[in-house]
Order: sequence, then C-alpha cells, then structure tokens
Amino acid sequence: MARRITGLSRDMRVQIGIAVVAVVLYGVSIYTGVVDDDRSAAVVLLALYALLFGGSHLYLALRGADGLVPVGARWRWVATLVVVLACVSVFLLEIDRTLGPVAIDTLALWVLLATIAVYVVVEGVSGYRETQSE
Repeated sequence: MARRITGLSRDMRVQIGIAVVAVVLYGVSIYTGVVDDDRSAAVVLLALYALLFGGSHLYLALRGADGLVPVGARWRWVATLVVVLACVSVFLLEIDRTLGPVAIDTLALWVLLATIAVYVVVEGVSGYRETQSE
C-alpha cells in the first residue's frame, strides 16, 4: 500500500484542487476576452467565488464524504452560498425592477439577511446537538 507523502487532509487536498481550477479558469477567461466589461467581470467573479467557497463542499457532499465537516453541514453551506451569491448578483448587476411595491434589490437584501441569520442559527443548533450526543 502506497504511503501518502503529505499530511494534508482530504478536505484540504480537494480545496487546493478547486482553487487551482478557479485560478486557471480566471486566467482563461481573461486570456480569451470573456471579461471585457464590468458586468461580465461581475459574473465571472461570482462564478469563481462559488467555485472557491462552495466547490469543495459540493464535491465532498455529493460523494458523501464525512471528513472534517459533516455532510449535512456541507449541504447547508452550499444552499446558503447559492442564496447569498444570487442576492449579491442582484446588487452587482444593478437589477432595477420591482416586485409589486418592493424593489428587487430591497427584497434581495432582506433575503440575504434572513438567509445569514437562519444559517447561523441552524449551524449553532446543529453544533450544540453534536456536543450533547457525545
């Protein structure tokens, strides 16, 4: 059986791989001219943030890998990240629409704040339950 040379965890190796892919994709997007104005730069950066902050969690959650972070927490993080990036995209792309009497950016702000609050509470409860089960 081959012995691992590095003492890095599986989570860290996946995160490093995702970071390398993100940097390469960013370089390719600049080299090919995809990023030519502020809106396209915002879209590319949002995609890179999604990849950097959620890519390893999504990969490990799909594989069911329960390493340093429980699978349920990985799924909660990925779901929260999707909502946060959707709300941020409303701000970055300056979507100037209304939903009834409420502006979309105002609605996005409230959704963003509620999502962060719910995430913190749910993760806190989950962490508390893990300490009580031991």
